[in-house]
Amino acid sequence: MMRALLIGYGKMGHLIAQLAPQYNIAVSSIVDENFDFSSAVLPPQCVGFNSLTQEAIDLCDIVFDFSHAKDICQRILMLAQAKKPMLVGTTGWEKSETEAKRIIAQYQSTLLCSPNFSLGIALFTRLVHRASELFSPFPQYDPAMLEIHHRQKQDAPSGTAKAIAQKLMCHYPEKKLSFEVSQESALDTSEVHVGSLRVGSVPGTHEVFFDSHEDQITLCHTARSREGFARGALQAAYWVIDKNGWYTLDDMIDEKIHAKPITKKK
Repeated sequence: MMRALLIGYGKMGHLIAQLAPQYNIAVSSIVDENFDFSSAVLPPQCVGFNSLTQEAIDLCDIVFDFSHAKDICQRILMLAQAKKPMLVGTTGWEKSETEAKRIIAQYQSTLLCSPNFSLGIALFTRLVHRASELFSPFPQYDPAMLEIHHRQKQDAPSGTAKAIAQKLMCHYPEKKLSFEVSQESALDTSEVHVGSLRVGSVPGTHEVFFDSHEDQITLCHTARSREGFARGALQAAYWVIDKNGWYTLDDMIDEKIHAKPITKKK
């Protein structure tokens, strides 16, 4: 049975711990600096820590990090030195990615990162990329995006929305993204608007529009629960456990689509 370390014991961490036995994964250690482990009911034979220690690392075969961007390179360094494969679902650490890649390469370790581990989102993002290619030659179709999440979500736009927007923009090099609309002037024709809405307990909805005077085409992904995110991460753990290098969820999707193993990455 694969042993897992969870970094971050919030909603996603709890869900991964709940579903892990279905994938023959045992959560052996949990790290969360703000969690009170003294009276908590943890998975069987699981130890809780308020900081990432060598003991927590030694108890695991693989690591799930769904915590926060703060000190992420420090955590990656400790785990890379220990040769522990790592899955990172944290967002907001794009500026640290170059350093993180350097660390993984230096210690010949393994990391798979994704702003969203939902397999549906990964496939949806590919649909958006293909749709962008189809619609971009026809200027009468104006692209835009809307993302909706629960009121407690801290970043806007979401990391997932940014990733989808990047795929959308691949075929619109003459345009730029706009995350805000001025109250004093209309949106420039060179701007693609990405709107964010925070309401209630919505797990996540992402919509992409191609709008013209005559019609509108809409692509939409609606998450029914966070379970899809957790199951995608648990599946990815088995895919990445015997690999070496830097990966994204796209690499796993590519291998499954083409049924051809991906070679080592630097």
